[in-house]
Amino acid sequence: MDNTASLRRIKTAVEQFQKGEAYIAKKDYNAAESAILKGLKVVPQDYAGLVIMAKCKMAQGQHDQALLFSEKARRVYPQEAQANYISGFSSLQLNRLNAAVANFSAYDKKLPGNPNTVFFRGYAYEKMGRKQQAATDYTAYLNQVNAGDQARHAYDKLVKWGVYKTGQPGPVTASGRTVSGSDWV
Repeated sequence: MDNTASLRRIKTAVEQFQKGEAYIAKKDYNAAESAILKGLKVVPQDYAGLVIMAKCKMAQGQHDQALLFSEKARRVYPQEAQANYISGFSSLQLNRLNAAVANFSAYDKKLPGNPNTVFFRGYAYEKMGRKQQAATDYTAYLNQVNAGDQARHAYDKLVKWGVYKTGQPGPVTASGRTVSGSDWV
């Protein structure tokens, strides 16, 4: 019994975090926050609980609060990547562009291959006026993803900056047709 006491203690917290995630899925953010806070009261330094609360705050557009919880999660478990992504996205929304780039880069180093990470880092670079870094990330993004609003944004910027020529094949439409820059002008 002594060996499992700590597991029994956090069982309640885990159940509250699961309820919180279910409420987030239903967009019942008040109930989600209540459940997550109950869990965090039991284990205030729980990485998963802090990340779930950050996601809840992010879903509500409360990016300052999302950043607070994701940064706390990063301090609790610095090897994990998800808190970096949330911190990056929240920093981007708060126009803290250097922090956004740093967090997306840290996420990509820990868990490479997520094209959205590359896109959002490129977007942060774009907002900073760092076109060369933005173009590098947008090109990498388009090498993995060639459809959707983000692909269209990346492609449009690359054409505007002269990286791609107008008419050069780019992202595809929902129907599967390759779109060229001239189609979007």
